[in-house]
Amino acid sequence: MFSKLRNKQSSDKKKNPWDELFINSKKTRASPLNEFKKLYGIAFTPRSGSTWLNEAIIKTNKAGNPREWFNTGLSVLSKRIEAYESASIQDYYQTLKEDKATSNNVFGFQITWFQAQQIFEHIGHDNLFDDIQTWFWLKRKDFVAQGVSLFKAIETGKFHSVDKPKNKKELLYDYKKISRWTLHILQQEKLFADYFKKKGVSPIALWYEDITADKQTTLKRIYDELNVNQPNNIVRSQYSKYQPVSDNINHDFIDKFKNEHQEFVSYWTSNRQKKLVSEFMQEYPQYRIN
Repeated sequence: MFSKLRNKQSSDKKKNPWDELFINSKKTRASPLNEFKKLYGIAFTPRSGSTWLNEAIIKTNKAGNPREWFNTGLSVLSKRIEAYESASIQDYYQTLKEDKATSNNVFGFQITWFQAQQIFEHIGHDNLFDDIQTWFWLKRKDFVAQGVSLFKAIETGKFHSVDKPKNKKELLYDYKKISRWTLHILQQEKLFADYFKKKGVSPIALWYEDITADKQTTLKRIYDELNVNQPNNIVRSQYSKYQPVSDNINHDFIDKFKNEHQEFVSYWTSNRQKKLVSEFMQEYPQYRIN
């Protein structure tokens, strides 16, 4: 399956950033001595509430520090690998688990499909995370709203409520770009679904809409699934500087796209996590990205 995924996704032959990260490493660390109570991963797509969820979990100090530890777009990654003296990504992963687990030996991380794909292509297989005991899958029920949110964030440079927009020009509706970023999300969902099916994993679904409606219930569910005692500060942990950034522009663009592109919405409502974007493009070439 891995080779098939590679063929489907990697038509371009860009250099894998992981290939450059270990060339100066000289030392291989020993395997970790900790016996982990729980290892978990959070698969997510952009604009699904991952930043808030990460911060809320960290505050309780009971379920690890589930950041994007495998995001090659962050310059701190190379510095961390150097500090760990990691000789390989496997070595980095083992040391990371020791370093970032909470005192009750719980470790977690967040990862997008494209981050995972880079790893799997670098090492030539998809077995690195076979030790994960629990997978959560953070998604958004309204995929058009998610695509609009990603479109808006990229165009303005404002990804979080604490950010100042980098582009203050009026944001104009653009169905091509909205469809592009929505498809970017849906492609990741399909490939995560294939990965979980291959691994025989039934991930626990976490929905953005449920989080925004009742944060505390979502957090309690996570700790129950991890078999971790409910933290005393779980109520306080849900309060965050990261707040939804949706406004009237989002709502107007969402309504306009849904009204004008009903075939798009209908197709993906029926085929979400079942079809690849390339299959959709064959039926609806008007959404092709030039």
